Amino acid sequence: MRIRTYRRRVTAALAISLVPLLFAPWPANADPARTVTISVHSDAMGRDIPLEVILPADTSAPRPTLYLLNGAGGGEDSATWEGRTDVLDFFADKNVNVVTPLEGAFSYYTDWQKDDPVLGRNKWQTFLTRELPPVIDAQFGTNRVNSIAAISMTATSVLNLAISAPGLYRSVGAYSGCAETSTQPGQDYVRLVVGARGGADPTNMWGPFDGPG
Repeated sequence: MRIRTYRRRVTAALAISLVPLLFAPWPANADPARTVTISVHSDAMGRDIPLEVILPADTSAPRPTLYLLNGAGGGEDSATWEGRTDVLDFFADKNVNVVTPLEGAFSYYTDWQKDDPVLGRNKWQTFLTRELPPVIDAQFGTNRVNSIAAISMTATSVLNLAISAPGLYRSVGAYSGCAETSTQPGQDYVRLVVGARGGADPTNMWGPFDGPG
């Protein structure tokens, strides 16, 4: 496992060069020195995954971590927490690490049964529950208390992630998600997100719709 920081905003603890700002203008109360973009290697997926981290207001003591997932676009489109909400202002005075992956569009952040010709290899459950937390804990000196929250497609994902990793998360926030993917409405959402929007084969994710997955 390796971690690589390839963008930072005046953060001395991570000695890396500045690159141009890629997101929306900073909110008035947000401190740009507290937001870094890092890259963490996933052995399961065989690639580096970019993530954005909002650092705690006070880093003098170990702090908890909130894993905050973007929606169906996985942070690869403009519909992100940073771009569409006041997340930076909200966490401006909070003592918490906020970690958000910047990839994973239309993947449901789950471990797919098969590689997909369009979306490639997706082993997000393995990455988010097993590969990533130890790196975040070591790099940012957390207190190992975790929570996870998400909206839309990934609001379904966080429920499954919590089930797959008992004890990893202290709390789970699912906003506008679909808890049951075994029902017809839930499967219709999977077809819409993975198939219609992502252009992938939904059966590569959990197998046939009438199967055990």
